[in-house]
Amino acid sequence: SLASFTASFTINVGDVEPGIYKAKLLVDYVVDAGGPRLRAHEEHTVDIIVNNLKNALTLLDPTWVSGSPELGSYGVTLRIRIRDNSIPNINGPILEVQLPPGIYCSINNDTRVKLAPSTIEVGITPLLGQGRATATSQPNVQEILSVLTGLQQTSGQVVSQSFSKGNILSFTIPLNILVKRTGVYYANITLNFVDHWGNVRRVNFTLPIRILGSAKIIEVKTPSYIRVINGTSNLTIELVNRGSAPVYNVYVYFIPKSPLALPADATKYIDKLLPGEPVNVSFELRYNPMSVSYGAGGTAVQYSSLPIMLAILYRDATGHQYMLNTSTTVLLEPFIDVRFAKDVKAEQRGGILVVSGTLINYGLSSARSVEVRVIAGNHVASSFIGDIDPASESAFRVELQVEKLVGSVRVEALYRDEYNVQHITAENLSVTTIELNVTTTTTATTGIMTSTHIAVIGVVAAFLAIVAFMIYRYFKKHTHEIEETVP
Repeated sequence: SLASFTASFTINVGDVEPGIYKAKLLVDYVVDAGGPRLRAHEEHTVDIIVNNLKNALTLLDPTWVSGSPELGSYGVTLRIRIRDNSIPNINGPILEVQLPPGIYCSINNDTRVKLAPSTIEVGITPLLGQGRATATSQPNVQEILSVLTGLQQTSGQVVSQSFSKGNILSFTIPLNILVKRTGVYYANITLNFVDHWGNVRRVNFTLPIRILGSAKIIEVKTPSYIRVINGTSNLTIELVNRGSAPVYNVYVYFIPKSPLALPADATKYIDKLLPGEPVNVSFELRYNPMSVSYGAGGTAVQYSSLPIMLAILYRDATGHQYMLNTSTTVLLEPFIDVRFAKDVKAEQRGGILVVSGTLINYGLSSARSVEVRVIAGNHVASSFIGDIDPASESAFRVELQVEKLVGSVRVEALYRDEYNVQHITAENLSVTTIELNVTTTTTATTGIMTSTHIAVIGVVAAFLAIVAFMIYRYFKKHTHEIEETVP
């Protein structure tokens, strides 16, 4: 008495609809009570549950391992996960994937591939205490270490053991994205496995592959030169998203690599960078005059470039964060400040226009190859000055021929810096017209010889006669002395 026995029956389930079916269990046995035996017969109703394989497995949304891929990307990894809802054992699962046109598997460069599971994802709670953990019971340290060790051993390795109810099968497939535009593409996948009865099962799914695009690179454009005015300078940097989709939550960090110029605010934020649309961010730089050297003859500025590094952080549409580090350099414009003095003036005398004055270099660097050019309508004239040292001045004068009165002229000072870059300082001057007063003197001549003329001629003739007589006597005397000395 009080004994029990187990009877196992193997049945075949045909092509029937999933659901609960009623079966009749007939029990025929003999009761042995030590005397005459009694034969008994019983009938029981047994529920046979036929599950739907579609409901037994759940396809989770696929995820990109390294963020949303850009069009034309190669080897991007897509993770596919399937949860076992009710099958007691799944043995030897294989995932057969049929990719849409334009998307190829990097393993064989084909649209068809068969994959083995890469990892098994299990819940911590069922494993801790073998499912006996409750809200009030806490797992011990040994159980936690055991679970973590098992997860570490299975991570990144091909899983060969069978999966049980509640496990999540994970497959990874490297893809080449060669489609022309972003969007949602669909792949047909089939999970092929052996169930706990030893039967081969195939479950089909439709897998959505969302290609949202991203930024191939954030292009950074900086100006070639920056100018320091009153100890500060403004550096404007242009950012361009070279990709097919917007990027979000963009942080731009200015990291100076030299104390020559330091940013007042080193962090800028941009809410969104649309593809192909440039966005400018400006940094105020404060000049640190560490490059000034002192030598004989005064102070001179050593020209220098400003090396900078930019760190750009942004997220794609899937929330993955990226970081781009780039280095660039900008040149500091030399400290040359050439101005016209207040004595510069333009005057016109008839057909000649004269512009004159003084050029002063208020900067700390020499202005090279200075030339002054005057433009009056279609007439242009220039004068070359040469170099102007710091805190020095140089006068100039330019003349040009004009046919008519000129009201104003443009005067330009052209000079070059140490980088051989030409700069221009210009002013417009009003022309002052100066009238010329010409006096004509008429001398009357006659053919009559007056007494005054005769007296003058007589005096000149007498003077010439006396001079001739004295010369004659001088030569005669010296000739006689020479003859006496010669034997």
